[in-house]
Amino acid sequence: MSMSDVFELDTKNFHTALVAFETMSKKIRDAKADFDNLTLKARANWDGDARAEFESLHRNMSWQLGDIVDYSWGIYEDLLEANEAYIEADVAMQKSLDGVSNRY
Repeated sequence: MSMSDVFELDTKNFHTALVAFETMSKKIRDAKADFDNLTLKARANWDGDARAEFESLHRNMSWQLGDIVDYSWGIYEDLLEANEAYIEADVAMQKSLDGVSNRY
């Protein structure tokens, strides 16, 4: 591989992306908790025919929000692992190149 074939990965915004996904994941998690808490309060004082339907809708929506929370944390963790792997590979490559250049 010649020097003109060297692949460079621009990672200057990687940290920004990690922080954004972490922040988004926390906000979604907190929104789900708020949704569940408000629903508990609403059900505590609710008597009537529509309560069963409301509870069913709540369970479905809470389940879906839980999945979204899990997916967003999964993406964050995957990005974090990718960043760590890139750093490790970059350091290993730099050490390898330092060893090669020191021979001359």
